[in-house]
Amino acid sequence: MAGMTPATDRSRLDPAHDELLVERCLAGDERAWEALVRRYERLVYSVGLSYQLSENDLGDLFQDVFAALVKGLPRLREPRALCRWIASTSDRIARATSLRLRR
Repeated sequence: MAGMTPATDRSRLDPAHDELLVERCLAGDERAWEALVRRYERLVYSVGLSYQLSENDLGDLFQDVFAALVKGLPRLREPRALCRWIASTSDRIARATSLRLRR
């Protein structure tokens, strides 16, 4: 990726980076929260797209997942498992939305 430093590229895959972001978010660092959202927004949207959600529903999914994260972050026992938490929460919410829309 153009303009990306090797250290930044490594942090994209490093669970320790998630742990640091979680710590900073819990300390009230808004820039850390922005970084965390940017880091995982594609994951959330890709899960929603796999359920063929509309643009509006994708926006709702995004808001619901990150609202749940705000509430759940203090209880996250293993910050290194953040990616798995976001993926499973996105999947659960997207599946429920998809089922609701089919009814």
